[in-house]
Amino acid sequence: MSSRHHDDIESRVAAALERQAERLPVAAAPVAEIRRDASRPGRRVRSEVVRRPWVAALAVAAASALLVGGAGIAAESLLPAASDRATDAGPAEGGQPPLQTERRLGAPPMGSVWLGVGPVVVSVPSEWVLDAGDGRACPRDAAYVTSGADPQDDADACDLLASRLERVTVGPVDDDTPGMEQDRVVSGEPAGRAGVFCFQTRPPQCGASVVFDELGLEVGARSTTDARTVDDILDRVRVVDDHAGVPAYEGLGVETYVRLLESYGLVAMPVPVAPSEGETGTVVSTDVEPGTVVPRGAAVEVTYVADSEDPVDFTSPTAATDEDLVGTWRLVDVAGQPPLPGTLGRIVLTGRTVTWNDGVNRHVRQYDVGPDGALSTSAGSEERTGCTPRRRCERPAGVGVEQADRVLVGPQSLILMDGGRELARYEPVP
Repeated sequence: MSSRHHDDIESRVAAALERQAERLPVAAAPVAEIRRDASRPGRRVRSEVVRRPWVAALAVAAASALLVGGAGIAAESLLPAASDRATDAGPAEGGQPPLQTERRLGAPPMGSVWLGVGPVVVSVPSEWVLDAGDGRACPRDAAYVTSGADPQDDADACDLLASRLERVTVGPVDDDTPGMEQDRVVSGEPAGRAGVFCFQTRPPQCGASVVFDELGLEVGARSTTDARTVDDILDRVRVVDDHAGVPAYEGLGVETYVRLLESYGLVAMPVPVAPSEGETGTVVSTDVEPGTVVPRGAAVEVTYVADSEDPVDFTSPTAATDEDLVGTWRLVDVAGQPPLPGTLGRIVLTGRTVTWNDGVNRHVRQYDVGPDGALSTSAGSEERTGCTPRRRCERPAGVGVEQADRVLVGPQSLILMDGGRELARYEPVP
């Protein structure tokens, strides 16, 4: 990946995070993490580029007719003949229904589904299934979104080879191209829309885009049919507040990607896997396909390559054997904050049994650990307490395991999880 591409990742993702920060109470863009991630070589997969000026990309493809590698996601489908194709153009500017002004998602047009990144969505035919890219030269009937990790594009050559092809792309704005005047309003959001330009190739190549500078996102459309088809696609673009599209993760580390998800109002649930499966910190998959539009607040499980010192769950190939899972752990962190003085909670781990102790033997509870790290109360186990009716000694909130449903354990830390949230962190007692 060239230094220019590294800078592309930093500028696009940082800009998107900073713009989203005005809408959500999130921290500043993780520029350091982005710079670190950008310097890390990643595996190359195909991409559809919305950031690069599409006209230049088509010219290169037309001249060379060669397929080149890339990284990202795009949407494309074979079109039926013009005589039997029924296109839902959606409402034109100025005639927007309540959905446009209320910024609620609502149902897509008949026979369509929503595709998007963050608050920007567009309806595409339902037969366009999401595809993460499996190396096929010219995938069809598939939908993708871009991460902007590596602006190389093999899709333009596919356009030249395919007949009656239509594509939609959603991804970061290209900061290297001249700024597009924000002379329109889409769903109450300032936007710029380029006029459709067509190459008189066989088949013709037409394309245009809608750019949301404030959101750092862009929707591009191409068609081998005509300019009107491109306009029809872009007329279906919306900006919504109650849903968000899951962004692509190619080229982004787990910390950066988690911040990006959170900036779009989604809940990230990081899941570590063995270091042998890839470079440390690399996101390898999500349980929700990028481009899928989900309600704000939805959880997205993010699988990433763990550092050797990161906690790993009991299903990891690198997890210790039952005999090694023995030790005493001291509470050092509660929900991201140091524990209050006197909250000396301890964990005793013996094989597949976890015993929680408040540190002064007033509260003791034993839990069994399942094969996936899930916690369950041990059979016959009862909480012991030194409390009396005259002396209340309620357990400090957040330091016990009554809320925990999973335990992660590594060589340097033990973590109690509540769903996808870290409840408390412990360190080994020498």
